[in-house]
Amino acid sequence: MKKSKKAILWGRDDLLTKAVEIFLTAEETWEVIRIPREHGAGHLVDRAKGIRPDVVIVYAEDCLEDANLPLRLIQDQPNLRVVTVSLEDNQMQVYSKHSILVREVSDLLSVIEDRYFLENPA
Repeated sequence: MKKSKKAILWGRDDLLTKAVEIFLTAEETWEVIRIPREHGAGHLVDRAKGIRPDVVIVYAEDCLEDANLPLRLIQDQPNLRVVTVSLEDNQMQVYSKHSILVREVSDLLSVIEDRYFLENPA
């Protein structure tokens, strides 16, 4: 089966990273690219621009030095989803960019009140 989706795993080389890679590659639809955190956030942003992945998964703790990293990643890639994971509290944060054309005041209100996302799931 052809791998149709790409994921970048950035960060530590530990059990969580290996488990995520195994989960994604088990479906045989994901191509996983691992980038060590030693290469830095700038390198990650550059590689993501070149690779154009569907998702980038990073440790939340690795974003402490560069809190804007998820926003930098999705700035030029509107279809990219960035997921930060944390081992400390077992939480994930998901960042994605939605560009919505506002034609009327009701369009703006639908976004502010979350109606747009309920009616148009990602």
